[in-house]
Amino acid sequence: MTKTKLTIFVSLLTLALTSTAAGAYSSGVRSSSDIESSCRIKAKEIAADTYRNCVTLQKNSQIEQIKKEYQGKLMALKSHYESQLKKMSGRAEKNAPEAKETQSSYRVESSTDSSAAMTDDSTMDLPEPIPLEN
Repeated sequence: MTKTKLTIFVSLLTLALTSTAAGAYSSGVRSSSDIESSCRIKAKEIAADTYRNCVTLQKNSQIEQIKKEYQGKLMALKSHYESQLKKMSGRAEKNAPEAKETQSSYRVESSTDSSAAMTDDSTMDLPEPIPLEN
């Protein structure tokens, strides 16, 4: 049953039992079957709550584990590409005198700045991961 159906069922059953029990209260005596019925209803409500809480906790722990894995893999990937960019920037610095000579004779004006996405140490700024919400 879905949560809504279960809630409606429990509410209707409780209403039926309380109206039946109200008649027993008016006489001052509750039968053992009324007591057992109300205890069963209460036990079913507790069991349903316990089950829902257990499922929610299990799902939340799985989500947290996935988030931790994601963070670890993202950091490893980010570190890998940052090291690749550092290697390339080191090579670019070694070849810089040659490049400056050729660029000075063939200079082309550009309207876009391709270095805008790069930081001072020639590493690309990667966006931080967005945490998942339940």
